[in-house]
Amino acid sequence: MRMARWLVTACFAACALLISHAAFAQKVYLNPSNQVANPVAGGGNEADYALINAQKTETILDAAGFNSKVDQDFYNAPSNANSWGAEIFVSIHSNAGGGHGTETLYKSSGGKTLAGKVQDGLLAKLPYQDRGLKYRDDLHVLNATDMYACLTEVVFHDCATQSGPQGHPPSESSFLKSADGQAKISSGIASGVCAYFGKSCEGSQPVQTGFLKGVVFKNPNMDDRIPGATVSLSSGESTVGDDKGYWEFELKPGTYTATASKEGYEPASVERTVVAGEEIWGSIGLNPAQPKPDSDGDGVPDEHDNCIDAVNPGQEDQDGDGKGDACDPPDVVDQGPEEPDVIEQPQPDLAPELPAPELPIETAASECTEEICTCDGEADCGKCNCPGCECGCETSGCALSRNPDTSSAKALLVVLALLSALATRSKSRPLP
Repeated sequence: MRMARWLVTACFAACALLISHAAFAQKVYLNPSNQVANPVAGGGNEADYALINAQKTETILDAAGFNSKVDQDFYNAPSNANSWGAEIFVSIHSNAGGGHGTETLYKSSGGKTLAGKVQDGLLAKLPYQDRGLKYRDDLHVLNATDMYACLTEVVFHDCATQSGPQGHPPSESSFLKSADGQAKISSGIASGVCAYFGKSCEGSQPVQTGFLKGVVFKNPNMDDRIPGATVSLSSGESTVGDDKGYWEFELKPGTYTATASKEGYEPASVERTVVAGEEIWGSIGLNPAQPKPDSDGDGVPDEHDNCIDAVNPGQEDQDGDGKGDACDPPDVVDQGPEEPDVIEQPQPDLAPELPAPELPIETAASECTEEICTCDGEADCGKCNCPGCECGCETSGCALSRNPDTSSAKALLVVLALLSALATRSKSRPLP
């Protein structure tokens, strides 16, 4: 009896577990295109890449708790999905015909709701324009399925040119073939499926890296690309842009400075923050380089010229002093010690001119007369210059002294007497 009760309890528990698991594990049928005749620009076909995207989507959905299945049999897939009891049906394709962007097709109203969730999931991951939802009633996979179904055209696989509004991403065909593009497409589809069931698949998609990408162009025209430019990151990584100027890095989350450079252009930089699982664009515009100053015109800019004042295109520097030979002083020839300068000394005059000696007062006394007596000053009645003269304040000139020296007077009388005798003698002598 106890054993029977235990078995009944275990059975109920197992049934409850199965029911809860079945209720949680919604069945998702994934139907990748089998159109091998549709070539993808640059190599491969639509069926190859549709299968890759479906398988990657299955991995994400299974990790999120869904029960998903991949079936590439285009004609039998609807009946297989009906037999399996799938809850939704998602057919995965890529487009062609010269257009650009992402679109999703539906037939029923429930299918439109599913299509809207898948379209939103793809647009959140892909860098291309929204072509919207489109009603179609002529597609086998939408007409033959019992559950809600949609068909998504992820990108145009015949587009080999740059396209899209978000920073000029790469061509859609190259995106479809790249690992980065495939990861984003599958993640977008899975996110749409999860959203349809009211869940989030983000936790089941552990992403440790993000993408920093862009193009190098001639500023300010983004359509005028610069091929082959070097793009270096502040973290040390570097790459060379392709023939369309496109470049990209897969990086851990963080802030990076990307610097683009190419000969003939001035370097330029942008700073961007990379987020895990996201695509960050950082296109860089370059301006033509300005001519560098070259003062001596030797073809070497002043900033690199070791002698900007003389032409030296070879930058010769034999003594290694950092100054070009053209700027070094010329060599000096040793001609022995220099003779000292001879300074001519002035020669003394052999017969210097000496001032005439003054006559003694006694000699000048005989010449002193009343007419030549003068005073030292005209108004102060000073001392007379001549002996025998005196200055009187009653007149403005000098007068003979009233008390002349008697010796001088006697001498004068003698002279006068002699002159008188000579005169008398000459008168008394008879004429011959």
